[in-house]
Amino acid sequence: MKRIISIVITVALVFGLFVVATSAENVLIPLPATQYFAGMSLNDSRLRDAYYRIVHCIEQADEKVSIQDLLITKSDLKMIMTCYKNDYPQHFWYDSSYRYSYVDDFVYDVYPSYLITGQELVQARHDWEEAVDNILQGITPDMSEYEREKMIHDRLALQVVYQESENAHNAYGALVEGVAVCEGYAKAFQSLLYEVGIQCLFVTGQGISSSGIEPHGWNLVKIDGQYYYVDLTWDDQNSRIFYAYFNVTTQQLQKDHIFDATPYELPRCTAVDANYFVQTNCILTTFRVEQLGALLKSGNGTTSILIPDSTGFIEWLSQNMFAIAQAAGFVDNIGYRYSRLGDEWVLSVFGTLLGDANVDGQITLLDVMYIALACVEKITLSYTQQQSSDMNNDGYVTLADALLIAHIIIS
Repeated sequence: MKRIISIVITVALVFGLFVVATSAENVLIPLPATQYFAGMSLNDSRLRDAYYRIVHCIEQADEKVSIQDLLITKSDLKMIMTCYKNDYPQHFWYDSSYRYSYVDDFVYDVYPSYLITGQELVQARHDWEEAVDNILQGITPDMSEYEREKMIHDRLALQVVYQESENAHNAYGALVEGVAVCEGYAKAFQSLLYEVGIQCLFVTGQGISSSGIEPHGWNLVKIDGQYYYVDLTWDDQNSRIFYAYFNVTTQQLQKDHIFDATPYELPRCTAVDANYFVQTNCILTTFRVEQLGALLKSGNGTTSILIPDSTGFIEWLSQNMFAIAQAAGFVDNIGYRYSRLGDEWVLSVFGTLLGDANVDGQITLLDVMYIALACVEKITLSYTQQQSSDMNNDGYVTLADALLIAHIIIS
């Protein structure tokens, strides 16, 4: 699907004739089908021809496709159908099963099975295209591949609820109905990345969690020429969006993912350039009060960080929390909380902010006025208010502190 964001039309009258000039800009160009990962792995022309015939058959929801002239064996067909299934999530009406006729070891005809056909399929495809257009609104070609990918990742995480349903295992369930399990998440993500010109593959295996080892699905993506893995299902944790499994290496993913065997070779992902925490510069390789305090301050008391080796982190955090909070700009009533997914830690600090003279949780001109009133003895500051008002840390609350707060607000 080619999405036209804007079209500029100029009409000029020249010698009594209307000349209409059009220029289409800001057009998102979908990934060509010739660049679908699994299909590209089929080096034999017979296998490629069979693959594309099957693609065309299912695209049209035809009853059968003949491949007898290509001398495709039963094992060949199994490989071709695996490649097709992992390449074409947008064919949500295909139910992942098929029959075939054969003579000796050679396949004659293939009969795909469909979840829906006829007018029901026509309506479903209309609803699908409408849902795709809605979720891609605001994504433009001038965005980097990383920006396009992250926006789709975040929007799907916000839209989809992890839950079993009739269409939970396909992209339609995730995009149109907003309900899916891992397979639906990954296939919706893949479909949308295709639309914005990014190569993506559906990958299957097992996920290792506290509940045991279970069948699971995720994605391989290609960003700026380099391959990464993304597990959107695990990044969607209901209460917030995580990035523990966004553009990670093979080594990172293998900590809690097991890969199924495939008829094609998956690349070993080693690049880190498009990793979320590399992009945001939020990787903690050593535990330093100043670094963590600065990250918390820039995030208004909350930061998401990657800690490759978190051995001893909790103990260090509890021992240094007051100093970290001070470095983040908090002065009193300090508390903290954290959550963790994989190697990602989301840390929040709360308490009284330095500069929040009236202790209402924000720094505004009201705080400047509050200090001014205290200086002329119109009000009396509590201990907490004195602590939060002493901007220059000289032990007194004066107009100099009010000026420093005003400077922060203006800057």
